[in-house]
Amino acid sequence: MDAAAATQAGTERDPAWETLVAGGLSWQVAPALRERLRSTPADIWQNPDGQPGWQRVKDNGHRSVWRIEWAGLTCYAKYYRDDGWRDRLRRLFRAPACAIELRSGRFVQAAGINAARPLACCAKLTFAGRPHALLISAAIEEAVPLSDAWLALREIRPSLRPRRVEQIREALAALIAHAHQAGFEHLDMHAGNLLVQNSGEEVRVHFVDLQSAHLDQSVDDHAVVRNLAQLNQWFRRHSDVRVRLAFLRAYLRWRNHYEPRTAHGRLLGLSYRQLVAHLVRQADTHADRLWAQRDRRLARRGRYYAPLRLGGGWHARVVRGWKHARADSEVSTRAFPLEWWRTALDPDALLALVEGGNLKDSHSAAVARAELAHPDGPLPVVLKQPRARDWRRRLRHALMPSRSLLNWRTGQMLLHRELPAAAPLAVLEQRAGPFIRTSLLVTEFLPEAEALPRHLTTARAERSPRVWHRYRQRLARALAGQVRHLHERGFRHRDCKADNILVLPGRDPRLLWIDLDGIRRVAPPPLDPQGPRRASRAAQLTALTRLHVSLADHPAITRSDRARVLRHYFAGFGRDPRAWRSAWREIDRRAAAQQQRRARRRAWKQEQYGRA
Repeated sequence: MDAAAATQAGTERDPAWETLVAGGLSWQVAPALRERLRSTPADIWQNPDGQPGWQRVKDNGHRSVWRIEWAGLTCYAKYYRDDGWRDRLRRLFRAPACAIELRSGRFVQAAGINAARPLACCAKLTFAGRPHALLISAAIEEAVPLSDAWLALREIRPSLRPRRVEQIREALAALIAHAHQAGFEHLDMHAGNLLVQNSGEEVRVHFVDLQSAHLDQSVDDHAVVRNLAQLNQWFRRHSDVRVRLAFLRAYLRWRNHYEPRTAHGRLLGLSYRQLVAHLVRQADTHADRLWAQRDRRLARRGRYYAPLRLGGGWHARVVRGWKHARADSEVSTRAFPLEWWRTALDPDALLALVEGGNLKDSHSAAVARAELAHPDGPLPVVLKQPRARDWRRRLRHALMPSRSLLNWRTGQMLLHRELPAAAPLAVLEQRAGPFIRTSLLVTEFLPEAEALPRHLTTARAERSPRVWHRYRQRLARALAGQVRHLHERGFRHRDCKADNILVLPGRDPRLLWIDLDGIRRVAPPPLDPQGPRRASRAAQLTALTRLHVSLADHPAITRSDRARVLRHYFAGFGRDPRAWRSAWREIDRRAAAQQQRRARRRAWKQEQYGRA
């Protein structure tokens, strides 16, 4: 039995829904559940917190979802919050969100597409003192999000993994191809909005969260590429190229299967190679758009960031929490209420701690380690206060935004793009009218991390020559990937040196950026302002040269190691494997000139400050 026939055979269809008023609430309900809904007290739906056995499984700024037991069925109740005048104005031109998702659910059910089955919808009720809409859907048993199912593959036996990957890949390709040929495009198709269900030896994938979709219209080539690029956003980080290319071949094969069987079936106007090329470009555009959306939160008061006034001319921007915990950051598991920040951010006390800097004390900055009292335990942090060595820099520092604020924004933007960095927690500025008197940056402290030069020394001493050689190979690959990802995701680094990279302990080296003064966003392409930002070749060579020079004198690193970093940097799918050779010659020439400038700079510092 093929995927479409299996879905159709296992799905109950209710072609004629009914309107029902029960307990003062107006419902759209499937006929089979009319009497059950009529006999259910209305106050149950208006007080989900007080119902025994009901479990909240999701809560964000717009929706909350509960897993419930109702009328002998396991269901999900999704509450859509009314956000005030914006939602009321939006409803003048479009239906409520629950009605839109209901319509999508009924469409995919009629088309035989695997998806959450809607049961009832109420466009207006009161919950927690605010107006809401409610949609009740049948639960998909023994199902987990695609993201969790895919990451769980790492835990199964290697001999079983290829078969499991193939099952999920085929089920996912069949579902998306069926939806596109049936005239359904899910506009928010990421790995969290797809559920993987195990039914014996068979694997099925289901759509959920259907409130954003195009229905009953042909899905053209551009929409196909756009939709697949959304899904690719997650899988480009958690799967290799071979798996993604095999998925595209399976998708094309299933498209051909469903073309004569669906109302909007059509041939794709792109060959396999054209589809891959279009998908690469669209994936970059989609990723940049998503990252920019996250960046805009930094300037607003919201769930994750907020501004604070501390008195005495001091202003701050702080982190309130994190959407996703990160394995390399203990602070990403903590919450930071505004009330706690008001007591923790004592500017005078923090400036006294950073004075004289126990980690760094130079003409450009004072850096000190400190510890803040937090409800979840002591919070180790790093405090950094920029300094100006002459009147030109003092004038530049007095103008907004301050260096600390720029570094805070840069750090958050790196984390948004999954570029590992020491997490900025807060930034403080003391203002006098439009001018900045002083500023202070608070970032997390990672006690187990080492700066790359020191790590190279200790790692070599702890390993035998054979193990050390293999470790250097893994480190070169990680270092090249770290710099390449920085450039591919729209940043340039003018101070890309080994001292600004930390290494976390583990069998495989995990690297992260610190001291973000030299990192800046790349301007968008002049002929395509909405296009993806990428570092130019000149910016790439500048960063690689700086890194090359910083490692040149280290006794644990050989010339072959530096060449290996360069080869890994220029390697990749569709790249010229010989490109590193011309870059090596250019970097050698630049490195010689930079070492001369560095020698002159050290002599100047020795003369001015008595130290280099």
